[in-house]
Amino acid sequence: MEILPYLLPVTNLGGSMEVKVDQSLCIGAGQCAAFAEGVFEQNENGIAYAVQSQVNQTRIDEIRLAVQLCPVTAISLVGADEE
Repeated sequence: MEILPYLLPVTNLGGSMEVKVDQSLCIGAGQCAAFAEGVFEQNENGIAYAVQSQVNQTRIDEIRLAVQLCPVTAISLVGADEE
């Protein structure tokens, strides 16, 4: 079974972004779900996926933290206007 990266549009005051979770890289460490609860969840195998489509600036900061804390860099922001 092929696992494809999961893209989810995320809206920010400064524009739109996508949260990309490369499920083929995810090892189920759970950092994203712990630090951005409600934005990321894990399936029955522990593989992360994004569940929230619109976030405010506070959630963007949590997503950025999850990106930084992922031990295998499976999460990225696509189209993010870095400040």
